[in-house]
Amino acid sequence: MKPYAEIKLKVSEIHILYVALYGNPKGEPVLILHGGAGHSISNNKDMLNYHDVNKYRIIAFDQRGCGKSLPNKELRENTTWNTINDIDFIRRELNINKFHVFGGSWGSTLALIYAITYPANIKSLVLRGIFLAKTKDIEFLLKNDIDKYISKKNLYHPLNFLNSQIDNKEFLIELSSDLDKRQSAKFITKPHPNNDVIVEEMTIMSHFLYNKCFLEDNWILNNVEKLNKINVPIFIIHGELDNICDINQAEDLSEKLPNAKFLKIKNAGHDAKDVKKELIDATNSII
Repeated sequence: MKPYAEIKLKVSEIHILYVALYGNPKGEPVLILHGGAGHSISNNKDMLNYHDVNKYRIIAFDQRGCGKSLPNKELRENTTWNTINDIDFIRRELNINKFHVFGGSWGSTLALIYAITYPANIKSLVLRGIFLAKTKDIEFLLKNDIDKYISKKNLYHPLNFLNSQIDNKEFLIELSSDLDKRQSAKFITKPHPNNDVIVEEMTIMSHFLYNKCFLEDNWILNNVEKLNKINVPIFIIHGELDNICDINQAEDLSEKLPNAKFLKIKNAGHDAKDVKKELIDATNSII
């Protein structure tokens, strides 16, 4: 799929974001939030395959330091809250009043934080592979893959070890491969063929995880009930076999949002392709 427009958007003295627009320029605006942190739309166009291009105006961007955004792999001025501000800057630059928001994994984290912070700007939320970014969620994501690298005295400090290896390309590539193997319950997830891209992605991810995603622990669940007041469609879609983001995160979120539609998908893991039908059904049902 080719964009009908591409924009370079300066959001700070350091960062310039790559923004791409797809689908129908007059369609319903939907913002796509990629995962990671550290991944990008530029390197994962699959994120664009869940909306009807005749109905939706699809807005996608590479987050700070990611993909085609510049400078690449930049960690300065690169926090969760910078990204939340960027999302609203993009909305205003495109003269959008409200938009639908679609995010999986880390993208679901950002979607929830943005909706909590700017509830009046939301038309719907479609969330997949929920990641609430609590300390125990980060540990679940990392611990099994990092244990084999660290000595017993560091066993309970995987984030410290991760941060110590942020410049170790071989480690980052191997960790990425380990995470890829846990992505899907249905498919073999192939690693990105370019090791430079893998290192870029994992550098950003390590930065965010070491800093606990720049959130107070349990921040999302402590604030998410605000979304019960905005009366918009919310979908929570999670594979029962997700080995990246434990399904208890989706269950906890669903308890806080009783009006949301919660879909537990059997024989599905973390990969969006595992729940492709449910994602498409959700986006088609909204408009």
